[in-house]
Amino acid sequence: LKKRLRYELGLVYNVESANASMLDYGFFSISCPISKDSLQKVLDIICDELKKIAENGPSEKAEIQRLNIIAQI
Repeated sequence: LKKRLRYELGLVYNVESANASMLDYGFFSISCPISKDSLQKVLDIICDELKKIAENGPSEKAEIQRLNIIAQI
């Protein structure tokens, strides 16, 4: 996502994500400072990337990170 938004399209300076995983709940968030003019385009790209993950599963790198998080619980 950062590669696409920052390096390929130059729409943002930074993209961050966070998650909290508890035994019975959790959350995932994505944040990036953007201009009003870029808002809809950035939101569309974020949604596209999340749809790819939902349809194809996480990348190998993301899956390794997920397993590391689970191991810490």
